[in-house]
Amino acid sequence: SMKMTVIISIPCAIGMAIMSKPILSLLFSNESSVNSAAPLLSILSPAIFFSAVLTVTSAALQACHKQRKPIISMLCGIAAKAIVSCALMSIKSIGILGAPIGTLVSYFVMATVNFIFVLKYVSTEINILRLIVKPIGASAISSVVTILSYRIISRAGHPTVATVVSIVLTVIAYFVLLFALKNFEREDIMMLPKGEKIYNALVKLHLMK
Repeated sequence: SMKMTVIISIPCAIGMAIMSKPILSLLFSNESSVNSAAPLLSILSPAIFFSAVLTVTSAALQACHKQRKPIISMLCGIAAKAIVSCALMSIKSIGILGAPIGTLVSYFVMATVNFIFVLKYVSTEINILRLIVKPIGASAISSVVTILSYRIISRAGHPTVATVVSIVLTVIAYFVLLFALKNFEREDIMMLPKGEKIYNALVKLHLMK
């Protein structure tokens, strides 16, 4: 579950950071509000990944009867949020940007402390290369597809279409890269609904052995 969470949350975080303004423009028509909110959303976007890791690690700790450990993590996060937000928002050149930065730091601290507890109390082997490095690499490369496809289509005068198409192309590129990097194992696919059929289809496409 941790692996699938990371695989999904990393590209979401990177994609949201890159496409914050186009996505907000897709949802809201007020251009000034979009321009004001886009930088805040870009800063906050990495919290998607940390929030996802926090959720999974909290569940793992609770399953191991370590219910108090996530509480300790959250208290650390609250302290970090209060200190960072207050310190940064008092600086005029940063101002309101200090709020999402404080929230991001808060989730980072909570997820990190929780992850340390998992390594200590949960008997599991974690392959950092497959868990984090390969998804980050695939996300970084696929983000190039996002930027290029959006710029090309938006120049034709279709920003809404550009947003949707670039997201779809990025998702396709991301998973193709993950399969090319051999990041998936049979057990990962079998966890999905109708995993057997999906696995057999991937084998026929020579994406898995």
